[in-house]
Amino acid sequence: MSIEELYQTIGHLAMASAPAMNGKVLVYAEVEEGVVESGMFYEQGANRKVVFRFCPNELENALYELWERWQEVPGNRPWFGMAYLVRDGRMQIDLTYPDELIENEGTPQRRPRLVKKYFGEVEVDFSKPNG
Repeated sequence: MSIEELYQTIGHLAMASAPAMNGKVLVYAEVEEGVVESGMFYEQGANRKVVFRFCPNELENALYELWERWQEVPGNRPWFGMAYLVRDGRMQIDLTYPDELIENEGTPQRRPRLVKKYFGEVEVDFSKPNG
């Protein structure tokens, strides 16, 4: 699959994996050789409560394939983190490169900043991460 096709696939899989979505969905992935750590945040219900879910395997596989394809393109700088936002049918992709990471900081520290950036000051429902 091409990079453009993978962008579309990731968006479709994210929206299909967000039950009762009402608003935007954010897929966040951190990828290294042989490893993907990913999760989704999305607005749900009439009050647009933000919920967290782990990404299903099919979505994780698409994220890893995108990471691999990206690196095959001459001149592309390898990224470590990707925030993929779908809002009003439009996607926005923000990449984080290894030299932009804060030393000794992990995903648990980065995720709250991402949620605030894309959703504002909200409480996230982490009660059913597996759906």
